[in-house]
Amino acid sequence: MDDPIDSAAFAHPGMVRDLVRLLPGRLTKDLDLRTLRRLPSANVGKGAARRLADMPVSFGFRPSAGRSSQARLLLMLEFQSTVERHMALRLDAYAALARQDLLRRGLLEPSRKLPEVLCVVVYTGRQRWTAPVSLRELTECGLEARLPWQSELRYLVLDGEFVGEQDSGRGRRGNRALALIALQRCGRAAELPGRVKGLFDLLRGPADMDLRRDLKDVLGKMIAKRFGGAGAEMRSALKLMEDPMSLAMRFDEWEAEFLQEGRKQGRMAALEEGWTAERSLLLRLAARRFDAATAETLSPMLAKVRDAERFAEVGEFIVDCATGNELLDRVRRTNGEFE
Repeated sequence: MDDPIDSAAFAHPGMVRDLVRLLPGRLTKDLDLRTLRRLPSANVGKGAARRLADMPVSFGFRPSAGRSSQARLLLMLEFQSTVERHMALRLDAYAALARQDLLRRGLLEPSRKLPEVLCVVVYTGRQRWTAPVSLRELTECGLEARLPWQSELRYLVLDGEFVGEQDSGRGRRGNRALALIALQRCGRAAELPGRVKGLFDLLRGPADMDLRRDLKDVLGKMIAKRFGGAGAEMRSALKLMEDPMSLAMRFDEWEAEFLQEGRKQGRMAALEEGWTAERSLLLRLAARRFDAATAETLSPMLAKVRDAERFAEVGEFIVDCATGNELLDRVRRTNGEFE
């Protein structure tokens, strides 16, 4: 789990249930969401620690599903903001470890079948997810006869396509997990206030007080990381959640400040490029008028010069002086005037 927002949000069972409601109905329609159980996120094996998925959970099935009362589905949730090419291999290992852990802890009788596993990657990056979604796609092709014995683990990617759909349909209207994913994917400061408000409008019930409190802190840190220097002010501005217009105005101000700072840095970069060109020209003239040793000695004297008049004066020295030593002496004597 590479984002503290996910750690804070999905530690709450209600958010996990909302996330499951976003999955295709054909995969989850028989689940009894009231039977959610958290599983250990780390399994310590013999002599070594073995990591499981970010958030392994399990669900039982509705009585109408016709399953055994002991049957459960293992849901392996992995949260990603960057594309991981070998995610299928990682999830295959997690699924095996989770089943072994259940057996080791005595939660599976030897005569019972292993639980089904559904692996889901919750992806909040803004680039398209391009990693293979099955282990077979990662595996070198061999003899056709061997293929039926290869593992066929596949995982589902919950990404921007889900977020971009209309806020309607099964599991979508008023879904807190969907609002959180949309917020995490936000790339423009102007859109953040609306998405923050959209999420917190769904967290007004008494049962959401702890989640609301936890999210305020981690969202502030996310905003600070994304927008840099004004981070402390941004974190305090999350208190303006009840006044979205004020929050939006502050984000507009921050965005303007960052744009202005960016333009300033761009101008400085252009000026520095110009000064570098001036120094290079003067050094070439000094080497041609005198020798390379004079130009080499002159170079550090000009390194800190960022003044057009000073560059022009050094150019006149190169023309007027009879020797390289005379040039260097005159530059040394006058350098202090320009520091």
